[in-house]
Amino acid sequence: MGLVRRLLDEKPDRPLAIVKSAYNAKRVGFWKTGGGNNNGYAALIGDTKLAIEKAKAQGITLHPRALVWCQGESDARSQGASHDPVMYRETLESMIPALRKDLDAPELIALLGFNTKFGKRWSKVSSPRPGVMKIHGAQIQIAENCIYTERVEDWGCQVVNAAHFGAAGTLELGKCYAEALLQTEENLKCSKEE
Repeated sequence: MGLVRRLLDEKPDRPLAIVKSAYNAKRVGFWKTGGGNNNGYAALIGDTKLAIEKAKAQGITLHPRALVWCQGESDARSQGASHDPVMYRETLESMIPALRKDLDAPELIALLGFNTKFGKRWSKVSSPRPGVMKIHGAQIQIAENCIYTERVEDWGCQVVNAAHFGAAGTLELGKCYAEALLQTEENLKCSKEE
């Protein structure tokens, strides 16, 4: 809701559609491209294409504008190969261009984030778990390596426990994603005008 409210505040007359494709507690491997029909990537493509098709049947043309990616907590707490920030980075660095191609949206903006307070018993521990910082670092590298990709920070967003944002934190995180989208769009507009 924070995302939608902020975007509508900025451009109240601009039509907006949100396609949600989410799964709880999945590691990044679940989102790998080429994983057949039983994975998150296939569902994301299917959900988005279905929304585009249904909108078209009503005379509405949807143009995918951004991917809001809030995932990484399961990878941050995992052990072994699934805890590997290199594999995390490589998976997303191949998924983002594939998503742009599969949705025919070459300038789709990818906004990456996750709960960096995950697993932190904030009343007892002052610093995030090492796995959290590894995934955070991987997302920063992805944003540096992939065009039209930004890392969205959540440092000021309120959590209610070691795993979840509170209501205020969820709204604030949505605003953070919206601000990143608006700033990235403005930067792209300026670079095209030069």
